[in-house]
Amino acid sequence: MSVYCNILVDKKHQNSDWRQRPLPSDMLEYARKDTHYLLYLTKVLLKELGQFCAQHEGLEFDGILGEIYEECKSLCLTTYRKPETFGPFYQRIMAGQEKNFTDIQKKLLTVLWVF
Repeated sequence: MSVYCNILVDKKHQNSDWRQRPLPSDMLEYARKDTHYLLYLTKVLLKELGQFCAQHEGLEFDGILGEIYEECKSLCLTTYRKPETFGPFYQRIMAGQEKNFTDIQKKLLTVLWVF
């Protein structure tokens, strides 16, 4: 956005956990600001891509755009699968420490594991 819109966006929440609900107000504000110029950027970049293809023989705008579209569509259709909370690694830890942990320690480990 700094190149095409002359805007600097604070990226502090770029790698935040967006699965949490409700989202904190500062994350909502970040998302609003970060996506505000996307439609404008789409138009500018499509125009630039068209001009680039026109200047280079053998590059077809529709062909490149079609490939990009299919790749993006495939990525967007990928379903996120949350890792299994109590998978084999957790079970191995609990089984290996069954005799060493008190009931309170087992509960604490479970709470920490889920966290």
